[in-house]
Amino acid sequence: MKKFICMLISILMLSVSFAACQDNAEKSKDPAESTAQTTAEPETTAAQTEPAETGGVDAMYVYAEYEPGFYGIERRFTRIIGQEAYEAWVEQSGYFEGNPDLDEYNVLGFIKYFNISKEDFKAANRSSADNWVFSDEQIEALYSDDKDFLARMHMNPRAININGEIYTPKWLMEHSPAEMKAVGITKEMLQEKYTQWVEEFDWGGMEISQNIKEKLDAWDAPVQDSAADEIQG
Repeated sequence: MKKFICMLISILMLSVSFAACQDNAEKSKDPAESTAQTTAEPETTAAQTEPAETGGVDAMYVYAEYEPGFYGIERRFTRIIGQEAYEAWVEQSGYFEGNPDLDEYNVLGFIKYFNISKEDFKAANRSSADNWVFSDEQIEALYSDDKDFLARMHMNPRAININGEIYTPKWLMEHSPAEMKAVGITKEMLQEKYTQWVEEFDWGGMEISQNIKEKLDAWDAPVQDSAADEIQG
């Protein structure tokens, strides 16, 4: 599964990378409503470049900790360091081999690797006055060194955040109620996500929703003592 999500994010990042070589018109949008998922070059969005059989960006909402836009770098930002330097960064990332380090090769890793100042990043972000990629608060989170703040501003909206640790729908599917409780996830948190997923079946979350419904139903059931079961057996 790790290889699968790496492939999805590789396609997303590379599609944005190739877009940096093209001259594309930017689409107007209210800056106050902009999020990290916004792209000023609509013809190169991941939804249009993902192979249909992979599930596209929707599949990333199952596996990725952060929203898809966190893993792509828009042209306005690559201009800060130059296309040649950007392409060299992508080349060394492992994306071409399909096995990138997702903790490093994302917008935050881009900022840190090239030591881009907040002022320069903000200026690039606002290079189109009516179409920002990130809100000011999202940029503050990128420069904050605050894991929880970063998660709240950029996390996959279908995941659960516990003090900066992000638990994806895939993680929730693979762990028991007891394991969720151990990391601080409450029944109320899980119920909230279940309700959200039920309302968003169009993203392919029906299987996950069913899985979580079963866990909610079993949430208050007593944990069996495996040792006692073995003795009784």
